[in-house]
Amino acid sequence: MATGRTAEAIRLVEHGGPATATAVAPQWRVIQRITMAHVQLLAADDTGAAELLEDAVREATAQRLPESHESATRSLRRLKEEMAA
Repeated sequence: MATGRTAEAIRLVEHGGPATATAVAPQWRVIQRITMAHVQLLAADDTGAAELLEDAVREATAQRLPESHESATRSLRRLKEEMAA
């Protein structure tokens, strides 16, 4: 998105997102979900974004990743506040 390819990012996420290798560290899976949620927001898919963020929170909790958990939780809280407004 920062590269100016928002439409391409949206297309990738809408088609299942980038493939995740099994050797990816847990914190990168959480970061991927947070990034994909951001793309969902740009595509006006609040529900999809919330699902991805909730999944990121669950993954960060299960893997005991405090920084990733905090980031995902903050993003999810902001999204829910925006959806309620």
